[in-house]
Amino acid sequence: MSSVLSNEKLLAALQAWPLPEPLTIQELPGGMTCEVWYFPKGNQAHNEFMQAYLREAPISAGELRGIKYYKALLWTRQAKFYAYCVAENVTLGGSTPTSNAENLAKSWRELESWLARL
Repeated sequence: MSSVLSNEKLLAALQAWPLPEPLTIQELPGGMTCEVWYFPKGNQAHNEFMQAYLREAPISAGELRGIKYYKALLWTRQAKFYAYCVAENVTLGGSTPTSNAENLAKSWRELESWLARL
């Protein structure tokens, strides 16, 4: 079994999840993006997606135990990015000094939350 999550398997997992229309799935170089990535762990949408993912994905439930380390690294990257934007007053891409500061604060809270779980 391949350890690579193919676009076909990811698309199958997304389509197996009963989401309200319209569901936007956008193919990007090297992967896909979708608004479903923005849901908090523990809510029903998250649980339904994870069940659909586990039915289709090549990654076992046991392998997902390490996801807390990945999430901590993800929020570290986000916090570092927004700290840079705030420090350098970067407002490209529609961001504003206020939204950068808000995103930095959110990223920092999420990072602290995940670090507490390690």
